This record gives sequence, structure tokens and C-alpha cells, in this order.
Amino acid sequence: MPTRCTLFVCLTLLAAPAWGSVQEQRPPTLGAKSRAPYTQAVQVLPSGTRVVHYIDRRGIVFAVAWSGPYLPELQAMLGQHYLALVDAQSRSSLHAPIVVRTRDVVIASGGGAGAFTGRAWLPGRLPASFDPRDLP
Repeated sequence: MPTRCTLFVCLTLLAAPAWGSVQEQRPPTLGAKSRAPYTQAVQVLPSGTRVVHYIDRRGIVFAVAWSGPYLPELQAMLGQHYLALVDAQSRSSLHAPIVVRTRDVVIASGGGAGAFTGRAWLPGRLPASFDPRDLP
């Protein structure tokens, strides 16, 4: 069964496992191959939160952005990098935006009840033409 590594978690494309605990959450379907260095796949969760996945030509998700009334399942989405987010949250004030910057990952999450936003990317995996400042 072929696998592809997403932003932070490897998933099996044929099995299409759910992301997080909500069964309707599915990984985005990859579109047709194109000459562009990356594609976007939009996922609207049952909660109404919108997640945009940025996928390179090999099918690897190198960045995500989210916005909506509820946070997506960040632990499932961020995988091994989730602990860095939790650590940053423990050191910040209750309502302050959280920013994690390491050599491997950048995560920015903010907002509050009804209006959460965030984005994360892998600096070492960004296509040459991709500017993370353009993430929503």
C-alpha cells in the first residue's frame, strides 16, 4: 500500500484514515499532476473550520492554514511538532497568539472562540516559488 508523508504525519492514501477524532475529517484528495510546483487542497471540517493544505508535486503536504469557529485537531495535524506548540502555549498569556519557530517547523496560531486562525509550514520543504507570508 503506497504511503505519502504529509506535513507532519504519514498517512496511507488508499485507506484514507480520518484526521483527528471526527470521522468525517478526511485527508484532502490530491488533484491531477500539474506543472505548478504545488497545489492547494481545501478541506471544510464538520465544525465549519476551513483547512488549506499546500501539496508539492510528490504529494507531500509542506504547509497548512486554518480558520474557523473551532480549532482543527492540531495534535493529529502537527504530529511530532505538536509538543512544541503546547510548550509555547504554556509560556504565553492566555489569549496571546502562539508562534513556534524552529529549524524544522514554523507554527502560528491565534484567535479565540468562534474565530481561530493559524498556519504551519516546514521551512526545509518549501518550493522555491512559495512564500509563507502569503498563507492566509
